[in-house]
Amino acid sequence: MSKLKYNGNRAPIYSNLVLLKSDNAAGGREVGFLPGSLFDKIVDDLKPFEDAHKILHFYRDFEFGDLIYHQNRELPRIGGPRSAAAAKAEYDNGKLPIGPALEVTHFSKFRGRSFENTFLVVDEAQNFTPQEMQVIITRMGTGSKVVVLGDPNKQIDNVDCTRNYNGIVQPVEEFLDKPYSMLINLGSKYRSEMAKDGDDWNV
Repeated sequence: MSKLKYNGNRAPIYSNLVLLKSDNAAGGREVGFLPGSLFDKIVDDLKPFEDAHKILHFYRDFEFGDLIYHQNRELPRIGGPRSAAAAKAEYDNGKLPIGPALEVTHFSKFRGRSFENTFLVVDEAQNFTPQEMQVIITRMGTGSKVVVLGDPNKQIDNVDCTRNYNGIVQPVEEFLDKPYSMLINLGSKYRSEMAKDGDDWNV
């Protein structure tokens, strides 16, 4: 949800911003069948993105719901229709598009897709299998970038993944020596001293 990067002609380098998150429930606990459209099924999985939106104060420019607003879709629990003020708001010398500024999708819809000039963020990647990450990576076309986020040490919720076999470890081993790849280890990811103590807790 950062500002789009521009080239010398002020044209955006990426034409699409896409968010993809694993749908594995914490601790492997499922919430059961959820009725409705695809968006209805994944709307609750957007809370981490909405929380980050608030922490980074992007809400001062746009409500989170404005970023994923689609004129043909209602946004349950995320602000409803886009406000008139948001539709006119300026951001980094640009305007929000008529459609969604951010596309939030689901892995089950990746087969057959192609992403050109797309900035794709894969969150909770440790809960994707290497085979699923292969599907994701092979969907990427020219001019695209994939940012893979996650913690394979203590946040594995997919029964088919382990600390050494998941959607982060194998892609790093496969792609790190490629000229277009890099690895960033975050030295501190803790929300607070209490959260850090909780992470150090041997349970």
